[in-house]
Amino acid sequence: VGRECFIPSPKVDSAVVRMDLYKEPPVEVCSEKLFFRVVKAAFAQRRKTLLNCLGTGFGGQLNKDQLKECMESCGISPSARGETLDIQAFAALTNAIAKAMENYRIAAEGGYDKAQLIIALNLLNGDEPNPEEAGKLLTRAAEQGNTIAMRKLALLYLREDFFPADYKKAFELLSKALELGDVEAAFDLGIMYEYGEG
Repeated sequence: VGRECFIPSPKVDSAVVRMDLYKEPPVEVCSEKLFFRVVKAAFAQRRKTLLNCLGTGFGGQLNKDQLKECMESCGISPSARGETLDIQAFAALTNAIAKAMENYRIAAEGGYDKAQLIIALNLLNGDEPNPEEAGKLLTRAAEQGNTIAMRKLALLYLREDFFPADYKKAFELLSKALELGDVEAAFDLGIMYEYGEG
């Protein structure tokens, strides 16, 4: 469309784009929501490799080695960039990531504390936070001696946005984590003392 068709006339020509919608999705994915999350993560940092973008987008759920395995299982190079993938590759990657995340769920239900921690963090940071379920998983992981779960749970008690404030419980959790050798708990305890909450 020429610039002369507009008043005032812009300095560029325009174009008309026609989009025909599919009656059925062109690919089959286990979760449309997860599919869009994968695509969004892939293009969130355009100069980064797909692995680094996914590492940022799924950092609390899957580590880079696990994401690399998901990519390689789909025939996608870890050094690829999001713009090089077609919709079929994104669908395959989505399904591989979903399977890896399902394995975490199974491990968490089996009592594996690290899986419980990861799923809890996902439940807190995901699109639809579920703090009650996250709190239960963090508590189970903390009871097994997972110091990171202890610290995360303590911070939830301090933040008051998910649970009612319970400074005594937070202090107990951080003290236990420190007793088990978690030096970051010492930092968190220091902050509690600084603000008069310890």
